Amino acid sequence: MIDALGFQKAYQDIYQTTKEGSYNYNKNFIKFHGFKDKRKIVDWQWKIVTFSGWGEWEIIHLDLKENTLAAKFEDSPFPKAYGKAKYPVDIIPAAFSAGGISSCFGTDLDCIETKCMAMGHPFCEIFIGPKKLIEEKRQALWTKWKLI
Repeated sequence: MIDALGFQKAYQDIYQTTKEGSYNYNKNFIKFHGFKDKRKIVDWQWKIVTFSGWGEWEIIHLDLKENTLAAKFEDSPFPKAYGKAKYPVDIIPAAFSAGGISSCFGTDLDCIETKCMAMGHPFCEIFIGPKKLIEEKRQALWTKWKLI
């Protein structure tokens, strides 16, 4: 898809549909079970991501006041399957995380992958936060990586 559409178009198409699906799933699951404690919801969501086979996830930053979260994960199947790349390839886990945390925090957040094993990093890393903050980070990283 990236080869056919280009990185930016493929990224947006995959990211938006995955985020929306994750948001709806998590919103309904949280409501159905009556979950209220955001820290417990985040812990549950991270366990689901890890148990789903998307690598060993670890939260490295969580700020409920600022609506931000950072996580790193090792053994992601996406870079292993994709191989070396000049761009981050964990689009689906990033979007899944953005939708899940948006439903938990009760506000529309976005996510950016800041490190990727496919790009030569020892682990993958994502950052979730308010849309404006993530867009600024995305522009800076994608410019640095020569994706825009």
